[in-house]
Amino acid sequence: MSRSAGHGTLLSLRLPSVLFFFYVYLDLFGLSSLWGQSQGSPAAATETFTTSVRHHLRQGGSDAARTMDMLSRLAHQARASGEPLTLVRGFANDLADLVIQGPPSLRGLAARTLAQIEPPVRVAVPALAALLRSEDAELRRAAADSFALLLQNEIDAVEPIFRPGSRTNLILAVSMILPAIRNGLEDVRPDIRRRCLQTVGLACVALTRLMEEPIGDDSAVRRPLQAEYEELRPLLSALQAQGSELERFLHYDDPETRILTHRVLEQLGIARDRWLRRCAMRQEKTDEKVLDQLLHQAVPRLAEELTHPDVRVRRSALDVLETAGPLALPALPALRRALRDPDRFVRWSAVRTVGKLGPAAAPQACADLTRLLHDPDIELQQAAANALKRLQIPPPH
Repeated sequence: MSRSAGHGTLLSLRLPSVLFFFYVYLDLFGLSSLWGQSQGSPAAATETFTTSVRHHLRQGGSDAARTMDMLSRLAHQARASGEPLTLVRGFANDLADLVIQGPPSLRGLAARTLAQIEPPVRVAVPALAALLRSEDAELRRAAADSFALLLQNEIDAVEPIFRPGSRTNLILAVSMILPAIRNGLEDVRPDIRRRCLQTVGLACVALTRLMEEPIGDDSAVRRPLQAEYEELRPLLSALQAQGSELERFLHYDDPETRILTHRVLEQLGIARDRWLRRCAMRQEKTDEKVLDQLLHQAVPRLAEELTHPDVRVRRSALDVLETAGPLALPALPALRRALRDPDRFVRWSAVRTVGKLGPAAAPQACADLTRLLHDPDIELQQAAANALKRLQIPPPH
């Protein structure tokens, strides 16, 4: 039987994943004689597969590269079919060793493969952190890419609902990854800095996911929200430690870096909004200070950016201020100026943002919003009317 025909037969039989992985491995290396040694037994196949993979990883060179490519593909296959990655995950320590002390030509590939197999974060993070301190920029870039991939896979692993333990795993992953990428946020290479900044954004996405977890119907087993918040403390502390870095990025001349920073802050605002909604739904109060502080600290600089020459920077700064709600009240003078911006989307976003500042903004904003009720732009008129309503300002007669 030809190799491709045998492959089709095995797939049609829906073999246990270990046997399928083993067969793909044999197909890749042309080692069909090993199939007989496994005698079709999952246990024997696992042992033979594991021994052979580790042998090729230790060999280095092209065989190690092909083996890592195979592990990545098998991880993707298992993830796509909803199967656990237990088998490939077992090579986490081998790959971590390659990341730290393997040949330079393989260390980057080993890092990306390690991130693909959903490794224990206590194994992966130290190895990737060591690579991020490399003198070789290409290896640092591989480490930055791998940190982002590692965290993205951790986030994807909790979808669509949290499995037992996955909440704890995600909190641990974020709280370990954020300190580890600190060097990357200070890298001399802009692309590496940006990739690490995107990873901070992914950490904020993870926080939002954790904060908006569906509320159970059984009040007898439901934990107080304050207890959930305390569970998030390691993640929140890791984000809080990034505050000075985010502030520094807001002063970069590079518009792309500023916009990425805005997206991180916007996601923080979204996470905070989700938490406040849960508190309102549960009629529970929690002492949330970390996200408030990070957003509040950024408001003065975001207000300055509303006059930036790049319209993309102005728009993304407004996105953050809008999610900040009443915390953005100190930016009101800058927002009033933005109501006359030449860009209609900036004007529209500024109106929406003013409307979310709360009644305290009403005395200063009333005249500006009333004027916009007669603006030629119909959508801007409607936005102004909605803002007046939110600020509890009676419509003009």
